Amino acid sequence: MILKNKNLNVILSLSLALLTITWLTVLPQRKELHELAKKISTEKNELTQLNEQGKNIKELRNQLEKYKKDSVKLENIFLYQNNEIEFITTLEKVASKNGVEQTINLSEPKNSDNNLLISELNLVVFGKFDQIIDYLEDLESLDYYLNPLQINLINNKKNNTVNNIPTLNTGANNSEKNQNQLRVELNSRVYWQ
Repeated sequence: MILKNKNLNVILSLSLALLTITWLTVLPQRKELHELAKKISTEKNELTQLNEQGKNIKELRNQLEKYKKDSVKLENIFLYQNNEIEFITTLEKVASKNGVEQTINLSEPKNSDNNLLISELNLVVFGKFDQIIDYLEDLESLDYYLNPLQINLINNKKNNTVNNIPTLNTGANNSEKNQNQLRVELNSRVYWQ
């Protein structure tokens, strides 16, 4: 029993010594540990906010790239001053490609209310129906923005129109060539920068 009490006393003494050492080392540093825990929590919150801002920056960059692409498209729709010849050449290429004859009348640019320059563009095109349709499709696919104001389709033989829609005379004297020949008058606006 003495051995048992001795062992118990040794165990209790060692436990008490460890508890005292722990108490003396942890208690003075308790305040520092509490401040360190606050600091870690604050830094965690800041890192979370920075991570969210980083995601927002990525989204903003993606949107900016999209807007840059759109702005390039928008810049291409305008004609540039002193580049009229390039525009007219493009129109002539479209007409030549589709086998139609065209007359181009482009007015001088004038200022508008929204600080853009506007010109009236009048095109008179002669050709067969299918050629004119192809011509209009190619004209529509150009980068330039043409704002159509009026389109007149006229039978080339008689120049008959009703509300800007051609009326075809199908009499026996008309040849197939004359029936297929149309005259299209396109009045539109173009915008300058």
